[in-house]
Amino acid sequence: MKIIFHWLLIAFSASIFSSQPFCMENNKPTPAAEEMSRTPFIAEERQTVAGKFAIKNIENGMLQVLYSLADLDEIILIDHKVEILESVKFGKNSEVLSIRTNTGENGAPPSFYLLFLKKKQRWILRPLDLDNSFFDQECVALRDFEVLPKLSKDGKRLEVMIPLREDHEVLDAHFFYELDGNLRELKKPNIPAGRIPETVNFSELNGLPPVAILHYPPVKEVLCDTVFIRPLYKKLKNLWATSLKLQDGEIECFASGSQLENRNRLIVIVTQGGGFFIAIPEGSGLEIISDYSNRQEIIQSFAQNNEVDWFMEAFNDPYSVCRVNGKKFFCSKLLE
Repeated sequence: MKIIFHWLLIAFSASIFSSQPFCMENNKPTPAAEEMSRTPFIAEERQTVAGKFAIKNIENGMLQVLYSLADLDEIILIDHKVEILESVKFGKNSEVLSIRTNTGENGAPPSFYLLFLKKKQRWILRPLDLDNSFFDQECVALRDFEVLPKLSKDGKRLEVMIPLREDHEVLDAHFFYELDGNLRELKKPNIPAGRIPETVNFSELNGLPPVAILHYPPVKEVLCDTVFIRPLYKKLKNLWATSLKLQDGEIECFASGSQLENRNRLIVIVTQGGGFFIAIPEGSGLEIISDYSNRQEIIQSFAQNNEVDWFMEAFNDPYSVCRVNGKKFFCSKLLE
């Protein structure tokens, strides 16, 4: 009898101390276990002078949220990607974080923010806007979102330095913030000698590189507020094209170039009134940006022009895609 009781005690003990939770039946998790499985994954936690802040994944990792652990219901930032870049402390009671949302992977440019923190006070979020009109040179020149802002102390103020690179030039902009989040001073970048002036008149375009058309006010006014401007600026800067030429009352640049990475392949036409036609290779097709009402006729004329054979080639492949002012078409459709 004692032997039977001893074996029953062993079996009961094994059920308690088994690796399987005692409360699980038929391998079904408890409500608490189900809730844990739905809890968003914490991507990062950061201890600050104002307490802990965290970034968590939601929507199966499609979005990230920045919030304070002191207030789980209030969202500070939400985007496809949220990333704390840098932190600067001012004594024991103040701290500033630089934050980037998006990384450009989904096609949207990243945005930068400053999060001002003080012990026992509510946080303050400020966008670090690189698109403001304080850049005197031109609306597009220096916005390189791949360059990260750098934080440092300037006495009791925060200094944010943005190294704005263009070719081999470094044009630093310096933002100075009080610790209450207010921008107090901005030191604009100096303009090195030899750069294209902020604005160029029509006759001055002659002999300049193709990117100079974005400094011509009638073209600049049309393009500056569009989604085309940043990628177009970079493409024109990187193209090893011939100079612009004033011919028959128009500024023109027709470059055949080499097949290597489509370098030097470019068509630019600009009229004194500001009408423009720009064509650049894109894959096996073309990127065309134009405000000409008769751009269809221009496209058809260049599609039959042996001097720019790379333009013609885009229309020989029935599956080549041309993007005209952001809208995609099969190139062959543009000839119909």
